[in-house]
Amino acid sequence: MLRSKLSLLFVLFLCANQLIAQNFLGIKETNYGGVLSNDLNPANIADNRYKVDIFMMGGSIDLYNSYVGLNGSVFSLPRLMSDSNFFEKHTTLNAGNTINSFFLNNQVSIASAMVNIDAKQGFGLNWKMRTYMNLDGLEPEISRFAVEGLDYANQWDMQLSNKSLSLQAMSWVEYGITYGRIVMDEGEHFLKAGGQLKLLQGIGAFYMFIDDFKYSVKNTDTISVFQSDVRYGHSTNFTSTGNDIRYRFASNPGLGLDFGVVYEWRPNHDDFRYTVDNKYDELRPDENKYKLKAGLSVLDIGKIKYRKGDLSGDFRADVEDWDISGLKFTYLNDLSDTLNSRFTRLSSDEREFTMNLPTTVSIQLDYHIYKQLYVNHTSFLAFQFAENPNKVHNISNFSITPRYEAKQLGLSLPLSYSSITGPRVGLGLRVGPLVVGTTSLGSLMGKENVRGTDIYVGVRISALHRIPDDRDKDGVSDKFDECPDVPGVWAFKGCPDTDGDGIQDSEDDCPAEAGLIEFRGCPDTDGDGVPDKDDDCPTVPGLKEFRGCPDADGDGIPDKDDKCPTIKGIAEFGGCPDTDGDGIPDSEDNCPTEAGPEENFGCPITTKLHLVDAYGDIVATATVNEKGEFQFENLPADRSYLFLMETEDPNMPDEVYIVLTNDGKVVRIHAKLNEITGYFEYRSLKTEAEDTFKMMEIDDVEIVLVEEEQEILKRAFSNLEFSTGKAIITESSYAALIELAELLKKKSEWKIKLEGHTDDIGKASSNLILSKRRVEAVKLYLVNNGIDETRIIAKFYGQTKPIGDNTTEEGRRMNRRVEMTIVE
Repeated sequence: MLRSKLSLLFVLFLCANQLIAQNFLGIKETNYGGVLSNDLNPANIADNRYKVDIFMMGGSIDLYNSYVGLNGSVFSLPRLMSDSNFFEKHTTLNAGNTINSFFLNNQVSIASAMVNIDAKQGFGLNWKMRTYMNLDGLEPEISRFAVEGLDYANQWDMQLSNKSLSLQAMSWVEYGITYGRIVMDEGEHFLKAGGQLKLLQGIGAFYMFIDDFKYSVKNTDTISVFQSDVRYGHSTNFTSTGNDIRYRFASNPGLGLDFGVVYEWRPNHDDFRYTVDNKYDELRPDENKYKLKAGLSVLDIGKIKYRKGDLSGDFRADVEDWDISGLKFTYLNDLSDTLNSRFTRLSSDEREFTMNLPTTVSIQLDYHIYKQLYVNHTSFLAFQFAENPNKVHNISNFSITPRYEAKQLGLSLPLSYSSITGPRVGLGLRVGPLVVGTTSLGSLMGKENVRGTDIYVGVRISALHRIPDDRDKDGVSDKFDECPDVPGVWAFKGCPDTDGDGIQDSEDDCPAEAGLIEFRGCPDTDGDGVPDKDDDCPTVPGLKEFRGCPDADGDGIPDKDDKCPTIKGIAEFGGCPDTDGDGIPDSEDNCPTEAGPEENFGCPITTKLHLVDAYGDIVATATVNEKGEFQFENLPADRSYLFLMETEDPNMPDEVYIVLTNDGKVVRIHAKLNEITGYFEYRSLKTEAEDTFKMMEIDDVEIVLVEEEQEILKRAFSNLEFSTGKAIITESSYAALIELAELLKKKSEWKIKLEGHTDDIGKASSNLILSKRRVEAVKLYLVNNGIDETRIIAKFYGQTKPIGDNTTEEGRRMNRRVEMTIVE
């Protein structure tokens, strides 16, 4: 009896096995499942990582039940056959009132293939054989008898019942055509859909369904069945007489359908765009673009119609004290004969029966963690068809699968749960063309309370999508790139056009600068017809004869060499004019319209001798006559005067002859220059012989100013500046001089004494004239701002009264001044 128990247990585990629609779990839900992923969701065939995937051969087997748990040692066949207490030692039964199930399902894939037609659509073919067996509704009592046999005396002589007991099995071949395409691609949001149409060819089917099974076990050989309706049928594919077993197709072709959709959220979709061979912003077909992917599919919609065997039918079972010791079910006919001979056959005219496919709804969620790391959730929600005797079905299952996936290597760790199998930990491995895995590592490792085991294996030939090789990363594939090691552009077959001017570098004389075809790729920035490489003035339009430089004044001297580019000049003076023709260019000529010697800065030399009174006012002026004398007439007698010479002659004489006439009296003076003041001087006109001259200082009465008035005078003095070497007041001095003028207007009784000084750079005579001109310039500015010129005393001393050291720049700056004093 022990051997019969173990034999039944072994059959239940090796024959009552299940492939729960999630076969190849750990491979199908990855991005490299290829044609296998189409069985999970047909939409996966579009935008697949494989351009071509051919599954050559493979299969899977799942062995599970919900009632008996085995220790790993049960798979040791010698111990299985020799241990008399093996069942008690090495099995665990599911206690309680759980309704139990046993399943059979396996799958053999003979050949399947898929191809991505283009970037938007894919197409696939598959050919596989599938087998399902479902034994459902086993309540605890009948489960115990099923495992231990009828010798379980604790349940003898009891009126037992089993609410709904069913056994179904079906094998079929299916030929599938799969099509999928992208239906929405809006960058961040992506959607694809697909379907698989399957032609079904039934191999064989069997069903037995007892709606309310009432029974009693008297002993190991005797049972009773009470008023139980049995629906029983099988196809006529197999016939057997003795050892003669024959097969023939006895089913109508059927149709099956799978369909599904997949949505992808692609927040970083632009990171997967590339340009190659004049195709821009293409999405990389070899990369996964999503952060989150969600799929929904409905699988195995359809049915197959079979012709019933002659002994199939519906029966009423009502047998008491039935001796079953002699029953043998070697062939299916044995079971049919027993049903027909022991049970009452109910009338039925149906000669065909239809078996439903194991319809299942699947939900898939996939999250891209980082680089090659992902986590997946896949749910299978199976339709049970509990009241339908003609069906096979799947089992609802839920899984969480973390995984690592690369193009040639994948590793998955599926964590799954179903009501039949309980929690499981699995392993999926993909290495090149080989896929292998299990959803139950525990069963293979000999763990406790194993309710079954499973394994899958397959071999494939695949061609992954890839973008064209582009060694220099220039967007031109190596296949078309004539310069594969140097980044270039498509227009020139991958050869460079560094400056982007439409002329490839090999034909571009200026490859780093965008240019024009007529200049062999060199630019002409100023558009003057002279390329920049030959243009000495590349940013200004010019003339070819001057290598692209302009000649604005048309004097034949290019502006870059022309010191006076806007005024027509002569080459001798660097393009500057000489208006008065004195050999001094106008830019250096203080008198550009009057000819003069260089030593007088281009001005004509004139010499004037001024008679100056004690206030510094000029009372008379004489010019030199043909005798070389300065003649003054009708001068007041007994007055003290100074003579001041004004001349542009750099060689100002230090001796002069002066003729003074007063009341008919003539005095001729041979006067010498006072080297201290620069003045010629005399005291009286009394005698003709008087020719001795003394220095004369005329003191003015200085007014004491209050602090505010002193500040105004100080600012006017401190801020007063002139253009270098000239008597032109700079604009920065205006404000302080205007403030001084306003003060003088308020103090109408005041006079102001201006004393001009220079440093010793240059000739003494030139400095004297310069100091005079500067004093006069200040005087004129004050007059123009409302001050009577009689209130302004102007004196000038040239370089004769230094207050600083003329050997230093700071000292010379101090000496270049116009002193201002308020006097009465």
